[in-house]
This record gives sequence, structure tokens and C-alpha cells, in this order.
Amino acid sequence: MAAFALAYGLAGFGYIVTATFLPVIARQALPGSVWLDLFWPLFGIGVAAGSFTAITLFAMQEARRLRPQNASTLIGLLTAAYGLGQIVGPPMVAWLLHRSASPGQGFAWSLQAAAAGLAIGGALFAALARLHPQTPAVRPT
Repeated sequence: MAAFALAYGLAGFGYIVTATFLPVIARQALPGSVWLDLFWPLFGIGVAAGSFTAITLFAMQEARRLRPQNASTLIGLLTAAYGLGQIVGPPMVAWLLHRSASPGQGFAWSLQAAAAGLAIGGALFAALARLHPQTPAVRPT
């Protein structure tokens, strides 16, 4: 279950870097654009519509499937891993910004790190899906 927690932590990392710094990056790339003022309201609508909550719902459902007798422990581990990913993201961005030649380069490196984290997390989830396939529900005939 460590791989599941790591994958979920990487999802938290990739999410927080993008959600926190994308508006700053967009302001630098698109100065004066009306879309920048609409970013957070549109983002809020998207989150409320379910994409963020769906990820959480699916992860908790998977925890219950994998550990039906002790799901709460795995859910706690997943929550801690996601939170740790969110804690690590912003300081990593600050570190990359400090070591880059320009803010644009630092933000580019940050988004690349977030994308890599999400890709690795996705690959882990795919590997786990192959290792722990869902069994079809048995229905009475």
C-alpha cells in the first residue's frame, strides 16, 4: 500500500504546484488579459463540479476495496501522503525560483516537476490496477 500512498502524495504535489502558481505564471505570460481575473472563479466552478472531489472519492473507494477490514488506516495514510505532497510543493517552487536564471525558467522547472510527479503517480496507479484488478461483482441470477 506504500505505492498507493506515494501515488496519491504525488497527486497532491502536482495539484498544489499547478493550482498555486499557475495564476502567477499566467500574469507574467499574458499581462493585461481579462482571462486572468476569471481564473479563480472558473477554477472554483470546476472544483465544485467534481473533478477534485472525484479524485478523493475514487481514492477512498479504492482504499475500502483494497482493505475492507481496515480501510480507515489506509485512508488516514492516503490523507497524510496527499497533505505531505501539498506541503512539499510550494517550498520546492521557491527553491527552484531561487536557483533559476529568471522567474520564467523557475516556473517552467516547477511545472515540469509537477507534471513529472503526476506522470509518475499515474504510472504507479496503472501498475497497481494491474496488480490488484477489480473482480466483477457476483449477481444472483
